[in-house]
Amino acid sequence: MAADAEPGSSSTSTVTVGLVVTPALDKAALDQLADELRDRLGELYRDADWRVAPSRDALVAGPVELTELVDAVRTRMLEEDWDLAVAVTDLPLRLARRPLLTHTSPSHNVALVSLPAIGVVRRHHRLLDSIADALAVLIGDVPSERDAQGRPRFGSGRAWSNWGAASTTPPRRRSSCSWPRCSPGTSGCCSA
Repeated sequence: MAADAEPGSSSTSTVTVGLVVTPALDKAALDQLADELRDRLGELYRDADWRVAPSRDALVAGPVELTELVDAVRTRMLEEDWDLAVAVTDLPLRLARRPLLTHTSPSHNVALVSLPAIGVVRRHHRLLDSIADALAVLIGDVPSERDAQGRPRFGSGRAWSNWGAASTTPPRRRSSCSWPRCSPGTSGCCSA
């Protein structure tokens, strides 16, 4: 993560998003997805310079608990020095036996997207939308409107402005996090 600014211009923060996809997606699909995601984020949140770092990696061998997958993505994010990370997995995501399309952990700056939950119809577009929506949740962009199909409409830009309000860079990750021992909703490093 770095703040890049040219002399005499307004300071723009650079936000690096790690995009880790299952090896089930080929390199051409990954590269196209990364380019489209960067463009989408740039359109929605113009106050930042968005970089997408694509990679293909299974991260874990299934089946695994949701917390193990979040931990694996977080570890990769910290190793690569990314600001945010999204993993597209070929594993089904479940929370208390309930299937999930996405799972976000704003306290860890990590999101998961389940490729099986995307389905096969309009797969690429639904995958891009799901990743962008998960990232919006990570930065706190709560939808204030819904589109004609009743889906939340993100991209007001207000959340990004609030996220980076104190400085031109997003908040640093907590490297001292005791995840997975800490739990959401309790006091400690992850609820701060």
